[in-house]
Amino acid sequence: STTLIYAPEEQELPFDVGSLRAIPCQCNAQGVVVAPDELRSRLAAHLAAARNTPRDSPMYSLLDSLLPPDLARLRTDLFLERSRITEDMKMRLSVARGEGKEAVRVLGAEILNQHSRDSELMVAMLLSYRAVSDWRAMIDLAESFDVELRSSVLVQEQLGLAWNRLGD
Repeated sequence: STTLIYAPEEQELPFDVGSLRAIPCQCNAQGVVVAPDELRSRLAAHLAAARNTPRDSPMYSLLDSLLPPDLARLRTDLFLERSRITEDMKMRLSVARGEGKEAVRVLGAEILNQHSRDSELMVAMLLSYRAVSDWRAMIDLAESFDVELRSSVLVQEQLGLAWNRLGD
């Protein structure tokens, strides 16, 4: 939902966004919201009302013939595409493991560059480094993970193994 929050004492809404949902809020001299609980409840009410509004964007309000995208279908398509990419990359990692350390490193750089937010693929890459005994690459990769993935039991065990194999 598009909901603007603005401080009317600081500025008026520009004419081109004046028709959007907007909630005025008051801030003190330091810019801190004066009544955060009230603002929170007003925002919650706006968002609840938006659930019943099929056309939230000003574009859809102004252009009657323009229809919003089918988000459920798009989400499914995106999920399937990501799954296909992940499976393809996991197959490529399997082939690279058979070719050795350098092949895994090359593919690993490509994966990190394009798919670093895919946790499943990151773990597959970590295990591929283990399969070719590339302990330093395992450590470097694990240290690049976000906090949640890095603190998972599996990653911690693999990190411990890598440090142990390096004699540390």
